[in-house]
Amino acid sequence: MELTDQDFPAGRSLDEIFADHLSARQTRYVEVLYSGGLDSECVLNSCLNSGIPVRALTMRLMTHGF
Repeated sequence: MELTDQDFPAGRSLDEIFADHLSARQTRYVEVLYSGGLDSECVLNSCLNSGIPVRALTMRLMTHGF
C-alpha cells in the first residue's frame, strides 16, 4: 500500500485523521497488538502523539515449555 500527499485532505496529517477515527472509540484505551514491526510502531506513535490512551499488547507463544 502506498500513501501519497494526494490521499489526504488538504492540510491534514495522518496522525490527525487517525485521531479522528479513534475519537469515536467506546473503550477507555486503544489496545494495539504490538509486534515490533513498522505498522504497530506507527499506530503506537500516532496514539501517543495525539494524546490517545493506548496499551501495547504482546504475546509469547510457548510450545513444549519453550
